[in-house]
Order: sequence, then structure tokens, then C-alpha cells
Amino acid sequence: MALYSALETLVLYFRKGHRLETVFTADEEEQWKQLEGDLRQWLKNHSLLNDNKDKRKLLYENLPALKRVSFSTAFIKCRDFYGVKLDDLWPVLGSNEGWSLSTIRNKLVHGEHFAQRLGALGTAKEHLQWTVERFLLTILNWAVSASNVAADYLTSNSTAYQIWKEDRKIISS
Repeated sequence: MALYSALETLVLYFRKGHRLETVFTADEEEQWKQLEGDLRQWLKNHSLLNDNKDKRKLLYENLPALKRVSFSTAFIKCRDFYGVKLDDLWPVLGSNEGWSLSTIRNKLVHGEHFAQRLGALGTAKEHLQWTVERFLLTILNWAVSASNVAADYLTSNSTAYQIWKEDRKIISS
């Protein structure tokens, strides 16, 4: 959790510098309120919800999240802005080939039990650490290629780097 928090902190630093925290700025609060009201009305009148006040209430409670730029959008923009190379590591965001690091984080936060898959979880943690380190090195303008998180170094020195695709299948099952 601490490593994922570190990644979110780096992305937040980028968000703040590039106006990627919220969809509507403080100056646009009235526009947001209008949209939120329209969304509430639309939900209230929707055929699947107009007779179900409890479901509507659950959706209404989540409306404020729509104001925030998604982590995935901010992460991708941050990665691309800094040119952080991550294509050889366990993906931070979703894909069709198994759980992403974000999926694992969300499952952990919501109480998923990983006792039978601790080895795979350890591999995911290593990849998350390398991701954070590559971000830090790149942001600080240091050469990732000359570090212990470079693909060449990891290929020769890390089992977790070599077996992550198998571990991803294990943890995703």
C-alpha cells in the first residue's frame, strides 16, 4: 500500500502542475452543480431506477467522483510527459491478460485474501517498486539505464522480473 501511495503521490504532483485534479475548476463550480442536478434528474427518471429510490441514492452518493480526473488518465499523461518506460514491467493499469497493479491494490484495499498467492503478490510488489523508482529517476532526470531498475540489469539479476507473466496468471485466477 505504501508503494502504491508513493506512485499516487508522484502522479498527484504531476496533476497539480498540469491541472489534472478535477474536471471542473473552482471557477466552474456552478457548471458542475448544473450538471450534477441534470444527472440526478436523469437518474431519477431512468426506467431502471425510477421505482428504486435505494439504488438511486447509491448512485447519487458517487456523483462527486465524476468531478475528479481519473487516476488512469492522470497516470498515462504523467508517464507520457516524463517518458517513463514501463512496457517491460507488470502493468499499472488494466489489460486483458490479467490483473494490473491497480486491480491488485483495489482488491487488497477491499479485503481480498491472497494467502494462496503470496509469491505472485511479492512479484507484483517488486514490479510496483521498480515502477515507482523509474518514475523518480526519470523525474529527477537521472538515467534509468544506468540503474538497478533498468531492464538489462533486472533481466540478469531478478527472478521476479523474469517470471512476472506467470505470476500474473496465478494471481489473476
